Amino acid sequence: MMLERYLILLGTVTALAGCGNGEPPLEATQMRTSELAQAEDAHLFYRPGNWSEVRDAYNPAGTTRVVRLTQGVYYVILNGMGSAKGNAQISTVAGLGQRCNLINALQNPSGEEALMLFCRDQDGNRRNLAFTAYYTQAPAGVSNEPLNRGFVTSESKTSPVHVPVNAYSSTGGEVEVSRLSTGRYVTTFLNANTTGGGNVQITALGADAFHCKVRQMAAAGSSFSIFVDCYDASNALIDSRFSLLYTKGTSLHAGLGAYATIVGPDGGAQIPPFQAATVAWQYDGGPASCGPNDPVEAYAPPSYVRFPKQLDRTGPPVALATAYGSGAGYCNLGSSNTDFRVVRVACYASGPPDSFMLAVDRGGTTCQSTPWEMWPPNSSPGPVEPSPAP
Repeated sequence: MMLERYLILLGTVTALAGCGNGEPPLEATQMRTSELAQAEDAHLFYRPGNWSEVRDAYNPAGTTRVVRLTQGVYYVILNGMGSAKGNAQISTVAGLGQRCNLINALQNPSGEEALMLFCRDQDGNRRNLAFTAYYTQAPAGVSNEPLNRGFVTSESKTSPVHVPVNAYSSTGGEVEVSRLSTGRYVTTFLNANTTGGGNVQITALGADAFHCKVRQMAAAGSSFSIFVDCYDASNALIDSRFSLLYTKGTSLHAGLGAYATIVGPDGGAQIPPFQAATVAWQYDGGPASCGPNDPVEAYAPPSYVRFPKQLDRTGPPVALATAYGSGAGYCNLGSSNTDFRVVRVACYASGPPDSFMLAVDRGGTTCQSTPWEMWPPNSSPGPVEPSPAP
């Protein structure tokens, strides 16, 4: 109800939608190649200050603005990025009991994409929070390679099965969303022809869920399924729409970024020395000149992750994190993050300890001339915040 009052209050701003939602969906060019056209994308890292402030932004199509409409309610306006098919992801840069969700994504005839966000604490109070935002358009064409990129924005939180219009698969196959039970869904990419793995990012849509997460992934025949759970602030399953982005063997921007699944950070002492954490499904596509060709490193607790070939890349940064596993926990980017060269992720568990999926990228394609000085594993890279269970 609180959100509805603000949507009514902000009615003049939603005119940004224009007739964009009424336009026909983009049709994929039916070319069979092993390489897709590069998707246009944009990202930013925002920290609240004045009423319109962006800390770091990347948008090759134009300018980026963040407008705070009222406490905890934002529009991220991406000039030149408006499209009939696209996907938005949000990660909260904050501590326990605080989340930002996506309310809507709107397009206007002049080519702007406007992402509406709503940030709150677990008691439902609106909060001005830091966040990262990422938006990608569907690239042209389809590939005869196994699924390496796909997304979907679910349209119904209660329909047993539906095929959303705003969906994309690099293989050209349909994307289905099925509701299994209250708050539990499975997104299936048909004709995926993949053995699984990769990276998934999920953002809850609307004000119903406090967060959505990945429970598991499974490849069966030619299909690939991602199981999604959505929870309210009391860790009870709740029906919700969601936005999902999948990548495998590529990254958010131009294939130069990185991702990894960090398995089971299990609490314990919140001070160094850190213990090496298990890393699965990793990819680091940074230029070789930007760092050593070493595996992804992760230390817990809490979790600090560094991608060697991302350390010296230039350009505005972005990071996205999503909880992975059977528990009801959620994961935020730690508020001590500044430039995401070493990424701190804090997971707040309820039930089994959660793993998480992390993706990072930067807007630049070159390396800085002065190498970034890495912190040694057994020293602290910055303030360490406690992560008690909610």
